[in-house]
Amino acid sequence: MYCEEIRPYWLMVTKGYGLTVHDIDWSCPADLEPYEKAHKQEILENDSLMHVWWGSYGLSAVSVAVEHCLAGHKAKSKYIDKPVMQETEKTHSGYKESNEEVAVFEMKQRTNLLRQSGLPESPM
Repeated sequence: MYCEEIRPYWLMVTKGYGLTVHDIDWSCPADLEPYEKAHKQEILENDSLMHVWWGSYGLSAVSVAVEHCLAGHKAKSKYIDKPVMQETEKTHSGYKESNEEVAVFEMKQRTNLLRQSGLPESPM
């Protein structure tokens, strides 16, 4: 049985994964290692989201406030109009060709290069 100091850590690591206290009590640390890795990954994702949040929204708010305090009515800066995630979706969905179309085009280019060099198109 685990000592009382370790038990809360394993309960925290396995939250939301469908494990009961009985499952945790009767498993070895090696069984719970994937859950620990998933928990650490979740912490890293939250950290990167906070970095994006402060880097865009926080920095924008501070710079707008400072300029409006120093320049008064002459200040021209504005707070971010659109959410950051909305801007990233536009950049990813802005491609006209799908990944499959790009792959077909690349394959045709490779086939033409093989024909021009006199090599067989396929290994068979």
